[in-house]
Amino acid sequence: MKVKVGVSNKHIHLSESDYKKLFEDRELEKLKDISQPGQYALNCMLKIEGPNGKVLNVRLVGPTRDYSQVELSVTDCISIGLKDYIIKESSHIENAPKVSVYYDDPNNRISVSVIVAQRHLHLSPEDCDQDINKNGQKVKAIANTRRSAIIDDIIVRMGPSHKTELHLDTDEANAFDLHNGDEVEIIV
Repeated sequence: MKVKVGVSNKHIHLSESDYKKLFEDRELEKLKDISQPGQYALNCMLKIEGPNGKVLNVRLVGPTRDYSQVELSVTDCISIGLKDYIIKESSHIENAPKVSVYYDDPNNRISVSVIVAQRHLHLSPEDCDQDINKNGQKVKAIANTRRSAIIDDIIVRMGPSHKTELHLDTDEANAFDLHNGDEVEIIV
């Protein structure tokens, strides 16, 4: 099965309650839709402050969720002094380290869990086949690039609202010389 690659940059998802703590009743402007149906980038950058005091500007992604979570690359974690980062699937934030997050007022902060997102394959039910058909299944991808590689330990995330696409963070995509829209071959 050939699938397109989506490169995921650092971003943050907020719960409804955390959104209200930072923005009250302010409605933020949508910047653009992103690859997964119903999700979008907002015209808003939040400040993420790490243990060493360094601040990153991170894009807010909507809509709100049941939980708040920051997704960073390993490079981002190291740059802000977050040495105890964890690599987990989205929403698996138990035992994740936390960072301080604020918008325009450093005195109005929330604490949010940070993960390095486990590489994953979003899979629509229409694209399932006899070999790749289970949520949580692990697959591999073959990248035929200038830095060809077999990418292992990819978690399948299947659902009716998913558009089939392999998600890698910026560190991984750069290491494999992959870009948004490139194709890889998925194997079991």
